[in-house]
Formats: sequence, structure tokens, C-alpha cells
Amino acid sequence: MKSTTFQRHGSYTCNLVSKVGVHYERSKVDFFAVYLVPIDLWYIVPFAVAERNQSLNLAQYDGHKFAQYIEAWHLLEG
Repeated sequence: MKSTTFQRHGSYTCNLVSKVGVHYERSKVDFFAVYLVPIDLWYIVPFAVAERNQSLNLAQYDGHKFAQYIEAWHLLEG
């Protein structure tokens, strides 16, 4: 689980590296659950979608690059 409060230009930035700056490994992570604290919103982003990014810029509007992952809890089923 990751969280962020950092907002800039209408989106929130969440770093996808560990506390010591190491990239997560595919063998250890299936999804990133990212919580946008100020707006009480979750993103469930598959590792395969985010693996080439050191951070994600997430926004709460239709058409956003990651909009399909807003509250996408169904991805964690089965």
C-alpha cells in the first residue's frame, strides 16, 4: 500500500519505490494500492501497468490515464 498527499496541477503524485529508493520486484508485488489522502480515494493499479514508472500521477476525472483503476477492488478478486 502506498499513499500520498502531494498535489500539483490537479493530480496527486505517488512514488513507487521503497523507503530506501529501491524499485519493487514483479515477483513480490502484484498490485499497488494507492490512497489519495486528501480526497479519500483509492487506486488499484496492476504492477504490470506501473512497473516502468518511479511514480504515478493520479487524478480524479474521466479520461485520465489511470481512471480505470479508481476504486478497482474487483481486480483483487480471485
